[in-house]
Amino acid sequence: MTNLSRRQVLRLSGVTLALPCLESFGDSARPDEVKRFIAMQMPYGFLPNNLYPDRDIQGSSPYMSALEDLKGSVTLLDGFHNPGVNSGHDCNFYFLTCGRKDAGKNTISLDQELAAKYQGETRFKCLVSGIGSRAGMSYTRSGIKIPVQSDPAKVFARMFVGGSAADAKRKMHELSEGKSILDSYSFYASKFNGLSGSDRSRMDQYLTAVREVEKSLQASEAWINKPYPRVEKIALPNNRQSGEIRNFRLFTKLFRLALENDSTRIITYDFGQLRSRLDIEGVSDGYHEISHHHNQQNKLSQLKAIELEMFTIYSDFLKELKDANLLDSTICLFGSAMESPNNHSAVKPPVLLAGGGFDHKWHRKLEKRQPLANLYLSLFDRMGHSKSSFGSSTGQFVL
Repeated sequence: MTNLSRRQVLRLSGVTLALPCLESFGDSARPDEVKRFIAMQMPYGFLPNNLYPDRDIQGSSPYMSALEDLKGSVTLLDGFHNPGVNSGHDCNFYFLTCGRKDAGKNTISLDQELAAKYQGETRFKCLVSGIGSRAGMSYTRSGIKIPVQSDPAKVFARMFVGGSAADAKRKMHELSEGKSILDSYSFYASKFNGLSGSDRSRMDQYLTAVREVEKSLQASEAWINKPYPRVEKIALPNNRQSGEIRNFRLFTKLFRLALENDSTRIITYDFGQLRSRLDIEGVSDGYHEISHHHNQQNKLSQLKAIELEMFTIYSDFLKELKDANLLDSTICLFGSAMESPNNHSAVKPPVLLAGGGFDHKWHRKLEKRQPLANLYLSLFDRMGHSKSSFGSSTGQFVL
């Protein structure tokens, strides 16, 4: 094929576009050989009766049904606790640190321990993202919370549109006008003809995913700049989602691209204290307000709609990773430091583990309660960064 190295491709037309690892480019490590980690935290936990199967280990539930197509790749872990916290909004800050709330300051989080290991191997050592008041679950070794990146357009520009600052600004302006950063690469498309069949398919999928993210960003920008109509009453379309939900879904698209082109291997996304109403069908009240449901059926049904939507987005993300052959090499942690939305209890935090090449069991009940940090020791080990202790750990949990 034409001598087209990965570095040369990235320099075309004054800007750089990070590309996936391809054998034809001489990349030394295949995607399935690289270890990656991503953690997502929901703000108020989940309704237990809708999450945990009530019949047997292999049974389903309203939320787990969204993951049925991923059986063999996911495990709902039932029985961990985080000894350093008990309840309240602040417990979310300790989801990845397993530190003690009464210690006065937090400790380093799981993702930052891993990010330090991979520093220098990727363009960005980590991506810390999220949305909502007080969002953020990533902490430095000194116990300082790392601010989240909440604007997907800025993350897209930072991670996928390189070159000079002027070139990047120009490209993002063109994007806002409906153009694509891929337009500059059309002239060179013929140079990809020499790729192997599998690499060409992978490249096509990757560039298609980039364009889908661009279209989502353009749509979001259009809605932001569009004035609201002057009407007394309007019924919102069922498919028009709130900024928070759209943000979450769009970020999952960015995560897939970032992992695929190896811009980073460590990602977190944290929902902060969302109090606004989310534009999801069947939801009419603020999220935090209905989290304190007091067993009122109206609030329970709204909570179910919100939580099911989050599970659906997570499921779609996992399927995209699987289609890109990234799931088995990516540890995906999805859950919350809170168990129950009603009283914000942290007695039994829900934890859903996916990917990572583990022998998944769908629903695994622990015979005896263990600190959540014990699970994290196993994750460290799988990532090639074995540790003897972390946070409140008492020993490694065997997966």
